Amino acid sequence: MNYPESKDSKSPLNLDDGPVFWKAVKEKDAIYNVYLKRVRYHTLPDHLCGIDEVSGSRVGSGSGIKGVSQLASETLKIRSIKAGTLQRLIECLVQVTGELDSSYVNTFLATYRSFASTEQVLDAIIDRFRQLQEERQMKDSLKQDHTKCLRSVLSMWLDTYSDDFKKPPHFTSLKKLITFASDVNDADFTLRAKHRLERFRKEFEMANKVDPLLFHFCLCDEVDYVLQTEFCKPLEFHNIPNDTIAEQLTYIDAELLKKLVPHHCLGSTWSRDRKSEEAPTILATVTQFNAVLFRVVTTILKNPKLKKSQRAKVIVKWIDIAQKVRELKNFSSLKAIISGLQSNSVYRLRKTWDHIPKEHLHLYGELSNIFSEENNQITQRELLMKEGSAKFADPGIVGKNAKQRRSLQKRKSAFIENGIVTGTIPYLGTFLTDLTMIDTAIPDKTDQGLINFEKKRKEFDILVQIKLLQSACNLYNIKEDPQFTRWFQGAKVYDENESYELSCVIEAAQSPRTPKDKTGSFRHSFPSHNRKNSNESMSSYGSSYNADDTSVSSLNLTPSAPSATGAPPFEKQMSHSSSYSSINSSEVDGSSAQLKLNNSCIVKVKLVKSSQEEPSLYKSILLGNGDHTSTVIKNCLSKHLLSEDLFNDFVIAQVLSGGREFIIPDKANVYYALSSDCAEYVIALKHKSTLQTLESTKKSSKKGSKKEQI
Repeated sequence: MNYPESKDSKSPLNLDDGPVFWKAVKEKDAIYNVYLKRVRYHTLPDHLCGIDEVSGSRVGSGSGIKGVSQLASETLKIRSIKAGTLQRLIECLVQVTGELDSSYVNTFLATYRSFASTEQVLDAIIDRFRQLQEERQMKDSLKQDHTKCLRSVLSMWLDTYSDDFKKPPHFTSLKKLITFASDVNDADFTLRAKHRLERFRKEFEMANKVDPLLFHFCLCDEVDYVLQTEFCKPLEFHNIPNDTIAEQLTYIDAELLKKLVPHHCLGSTWSRDRKSEEAPTILATVTQFNAVLFRVVTTILKNPKLKKSQRAKVIVKWIDIAQKVRELKNFSSLKAIISGLQSNSVYRLRKTWDHIPKEHLHLYGELSNIFSEENNQITQRELLMKEGSAKFADPGIVGKNAKQRRSLQKRKSAFIENGIVTGTIPYLGTFLTDLTMIDTAIPDKTDQGLINFEKKRKEFDILVQIKLLQSACNLYNIKEDPQFTRWFQGAKVYDENESYELSCVIEAAQSPRTPKDKTGSFRHSFPSHNRKNSNESMSSYGSSYNADDTSVSSLNLTPSAPSATGAPPFEKQMSHSSSYSSINSSEVDGSSAQLKLNNSCIVKVKLVKSSQEEPSLYKSILLGNGDHTSTVIKNCLSKHLLSEDLFNDFVIAQVLSGGREFIIPDKANVYYALSSDCAEYVIALKHKSTLQTLESTKKSSKKGSKKEQI
């Protein structure tokens, strides 16, 4: 924000009054929101005021009674940029008074990647620095303040987001930054940038160094390995204490959360084809979530010869583990365990659920309700707000289950006696859902083509929550158990088809199921992008990453909590998928009722630049019932950071089942042109040259087939 300069004779005393929006001001290449804020000042008594040597008047004298300290107030106008070009956004990094706007700088550095590249931002900051040096109408002192702040921004950028400059093998941006720091004679900044470059180079060389003759042998290491693998009895799930499993899952989740890069959550980066490169920290979190879910299902189903009462004990054990991770405030593993218990292969075991004690069924219901979709997941959000920075789980907000409250109170007392505090691990899908909805509902640019920075502020508010929870993770004091790690990593898991087949062996299906029934039983837990057939993978986190599948495959977990009487209430299922997931349910059965709501719908867009090139990424747009082809193409281009002026060079095609495509006519109403015979709407934005290449390929193939017939 840009604050007006205060008068020298006054010093701020009270800033409690909040700013009130007044009006929006449009200028060239920018739109500003103007707020009014009342500020109280303390006027000094006359005997404390200084004397102006030029005019001889008293400096700082008040307008009240002589020699008396008084309060005064005035209304200030505060400008905050709402939208603008990249150059205008760069200008706002420093206030007009020459002070650094730290809040704005943090927001900008955390979110700029969705509208500009590192090279573009670096060039813009350096250009702004050069302009200030050549500015003649600005006072030298103010000019120095501005340039000093810009150097501080670059230094903060390098320290906080150094990976932005890690672009091997040439490291062009980092070299340009070193050159700039050297030109402005900032020796400390230059040295730090050079050290960073040297470190990046070493990491790159080590990653690409291949030495087939390298061989390392250490007798002690080999003996230790033999002792651990051969002479240590392998762990069995039923022999591992519940506390150990809960603590080790929390240890893994905490380490992953601490390494998570918040800005990877923006712009649906985690859904892109190159997700392993662009969002590796999100990928690691999703993979761990799926690993927990798979092991829940596998441990319950792996032995078909178990008696129903014995299998019920495995389910009871997982419910107790879920309670333990709840006490540790690990909502990620809690969600994974609950999702595994609610998977189709497990919840359909009616006779097994009949053997679950009533007390555990109530506990299971309480834990499941934490992720209820009521009022936009209000229960989970309230827990995060109340326990996010708390030292312990609060037994007063866990529902009516007496056992759960007693367990939480007992553990809390033990923690207090031993001086132990715990962090909080959130279910990341909640934040990804919120960010996806913001990305879909709010345009990246205004109608004038300006960057919508208000959208970035909303996104940054969510990133701040993630960063706070990352800091809280440092409170955990859990050490890794290698024996548990070996069991967890070595445990066999089943895919969805195998799990369902085992489930049918254990308890035969009571009624015939179609293939769609079999694979449509999972509902994803956060927004899906590029969801393929659910036969391919199983995940409740919303993303299952396969080696053969470069896109994100989202499952549909349809949760169903067992009733208090023991049998799962199949007639009344509890859906714990995200608010967005109801749009993408695979149980649409050809109806578009769930897809088109309030004369609009959410459409996923993939960009195809050439016939040989794979789609680069997926974006979401909001499609209205009045949007025609040209408008939709422009929106798609804008989402992919391409000029809307190129809309005549592109066409859009709806992706149908079986890989078929339906090209939308030029002047069609896209909302009504979309085929409803699909579980979700996906549009391919294609360059017209790809269609010509495709036509020529078809003609050549037809000629070839005719020659063969002759």
